Amino acid sequence: MPFIPILILASTSSWPSEALIVQLANIIVTALLAAFLAKMNLDAQERARAEKTRSEQQSKDEKERSNAAAAHAEEVKRTLKITTDAAEKSARDAIVKAEEVRTTLQKATEVNAEKLEDVKASLAESNASGAKKLDDLATVAKATHTLVNSSMSAQLKISAVALRRIADLTVGLPSHEQDTQAADLAEKLYGEHVSKQAMVDAQPGTDEEKKGQRSGDEPLHVIVDNAPSQPVPVAQAPATDPKTT
Repeated sequence: MPFIPILILASTSSWPSEALIVQLANIIVTALLAAFLAKMNLDAQERARAEKTRSEQQSKDEKERSNAAAAHAEEVKRTLKITTDAAEKSARDAIVKAEEVRTTLQKATEVNAEKLEDVKASLAESNASGAKKLDDLATVAKATHTLVNSSMSAQLKISAVALRRIADLTVGLPSHEQDTQAADLAEKLYGEHVSKQAMVDAQPGTDEEKKGQRSGDEPLHVIVDNAPSQPVPVAQAPATDPKTT
């Protein structure tokens, strides 16, 4: 297009007329404008393609991040379920074991107490040697009773701590309410045992005997992750006959 005016001027022997010059100027302006618009159109298409590519890449990256986050959340959920199930099983096993130990020791204590009463009745009129044997048997029975209290207190304390830990781990899960009730019951049983033992400690006795009877009856604490241990309140049991312990 720029060569047209040159060709026209070269083919004429005289200077072109004003109308021809205006016509040539219009042709040149039109050609330049068309070229400019074509260049703008090409640039716009190139920018559109680049924007589309960038948008597609962003969408792909966002989708990958979303999938990774979902996979991580699922892994955390699965890990938490495995941990919770294991903790619940351990707590149930601890409760069953504590009950077995308590039953076994209680039966042993009752049998020893019955045998002691029989021996006392049969040796009531015996000599000093018989009296000494009775004292030895009484010491054995008291030691057995102390062992029962100490073991039962330790088992109840372990159960209360384990169940409270499970209840803390299952916050937001459907089983949280049942886990909390189980933890409250275990802490109540432990509190009743401690209260009864305190009544026994208040009765006359040697310091050595009371020290042995109180073994394992320290205040209950629940260990919470990333927080200092705080005392867990235990229910106060009504006054009962200390012989029931």
